[in-house]
Amino acid sequence: MKFLLGIILYLILFSGPIYADSKFTTTYDLTYKVEESGITTVTQNFQIKNNTSEFLPQQYITTIGKQELVNFQAFDKTGKLDVKLDGSGDNRTLIVKFRQSGAGLGQSLNWTLTYQTNEIAKRHGQIWEIYIQKPEDKTEVQSYTIGLYVPNSLGKPFITKPVPKSSDHIWTNTEIEGKGIYASYFLGQGNNPFQIFDFKLTYHLHNSKLYPAETEFALPGDKSYQKIFLQSLTPLPVNVYIDRDNNWIAKYSLGPAGNIDVIATGSAIVYFRPTPQKDSFVPTLDYVKWQRYWETTDPRIISMVKKTSTPKEIYDLVLKTLKYDPQRAAKNISRLGASGILNNPNSAISLEFTDLFIALTRASDIPSREINGIVFPHLNLHSWPEYYDKTTRTWKMIDPTLGSTTGLDYFNDLDLNHMALVTRGQNSSSPLSVGTYKVNDDNSNDIQVTYSSRVPDRKEKISIRTNLPPKITSGLPFSGKVYIDNNGSTIFGQNKLEIQTGKLNIGNDRVTTPEIPPFGHVEISFTIDQIPWAEDASDIITIKFAGLTKDYKIDIQPIFTNKYLFVIGGLTILGLISIIAQITRGIFFQKQKR
Repeated sequence: MKFLLGIILYLILFSGPIYADSKFTTTYDLTYKVEESGITTVTQNFQIKNNTSEFLPQQYITTIGKQELVNFQAFDKTGKLDVKLDGSGDNRTLIVKFRQSGAGLGQSLNWTLTYQTNEIAKRHGQIWEIYIQKPEDKTEVQSYTIGLYVPNSLGKPFITKPVPKSSDHIWTNTEIEGKGIYASYFLGQGNNPFQIFDFKLTYHLHNSKLYPAETEFALPGDKSYQKIFLQSLTPLPVNVYIDRDNNWIAKYSLGPAGNIDVIATGSAIVYFRPTPQKDSFVPTLDYVKWQRYWETTDPRIISMVKKTSTPKEIYDLVLKTLKYDPQRAAKNISRLGASGILNNPNSAISLEFTDLFIALTRASDIPSREINGIVFPHLNLHSWPEYYDKTTRTWKMIDPTLGSTTGLDYFNDLDLNHMALVTRGQNSSSPLSVGTYKVNDDNSNDIQVTYSSRVPDRKEKISIRTNLPPKITSGLPFSGKVYIDNNGSTIFGQNKLEIQTGKLNIGNDRVTTPEIPPFGHVEISFTIDQIPWAEDASDIITIKFAGLTKDYKIDIQPIFTNKYLFVIGGLTILGLISIIAQITRGIFFQKQKR
């Protein structure tokens, strides 16, 4: 989307129009004034200086294509100028005819062009985003400035790329990096801006075996930048647990040659600043080792690492080395990995930008891993890396692909349009992301994500259950299990589980449970010490967890009153007597033969 294109000047030497870039020098000031509705008024003040005494500017022509630009006006000191739109589609042009000649060496023609557009400022959920395309470089343009004016009602600014040297949000042409300017404004409350997404994800599961089998897949989970509210999971899983990369893994049982479509709905809050990691997820040596696609031992990788020492230097080196290939991105192509893309660095997609960064950081002993997700509003799968900052104890996400394609800084500040679906650090190929679980090349829309302005409710619902029987037999050891179910929408943190009794001695009676994701459960085993043989009594087993208390009455019966054990014992004794009789009879007959 282009908002300002280069100036095409048609000049007159008395015999007719001639295009001559070097005959004039152009400077201009460009301002973008955003209204509360998002409509932006663009004002461009031109100065065209004549470098000769022979040429005269006649008209200004610029291609505007299909852009939604309206209310064009042009004027100079004499008044309004004629403005005309010509052509259609991509070839639509704007023509402004000049009245002043600007004749004479060193003379200048000053004029102004204004128009309005709704394509620059967009509200997305909790965020207003502004994109200003960098003006095209032209030899006749000596310099320009760009000013951005935004009302306070659009929220608090928290991202500006690049950061202007002026406090008035004015950039000079030497400050404009890459392809333009990006700014974000937060409408919500708090010091850590956030974006909210609502999602509906579909996973197509298939069991190709002729016998029942279990299968697993990764749900969107909490990350350093992300909080998940999982409202529904249909059908319900066998369990949901957290793997070593902090993914939420859902487990399902499928019958022989069975198919299941699992639908997950919920919301994600994506934060601007990461949160420190819990000790259980501080990276280990696994995050600096060789993996397929992350070939840390490739001599070329080792040579490149010698030129860098920090994650930022590695990021810059990746951008310098690789070029994004949109044609390859549009095809269903195989992943090349870090080593493979170095053979053809001009044909990279997001996977290889990520793979090369991870290979280089791991070769430098910097923990790193891959995030697979989406960058809204595009719902195609996208890959970006994150590295572990030991100083702040946080995983920091970056996006070298967008850094390459936009020319903006995606190392220091990531936008709020990245929603993580899967983290890969222990294994470069798994778990797979939603959208890759297909049956018979199904073309269904498995990823549905929309912006939301509604902060999701935090629903906590924990329940306790156990496999305790109503009776146990004295004289015999006994073991039981307690199950803690998370029926809420968010992860339930670590907590203390305590088992109390009046008479019985419990082993493993105090336990700290791990985090439990939504629709998941943890299983805690405990033992009851051997009870005297003749004990005939009852007791109360009390289970306490996270403010919940549950009592279970249990009867203790002497071993000789247990009819099942009595029958089994009697049968066992009869069996032993029968065996002894058979042996005795055999010995007797052997003696008779002698």
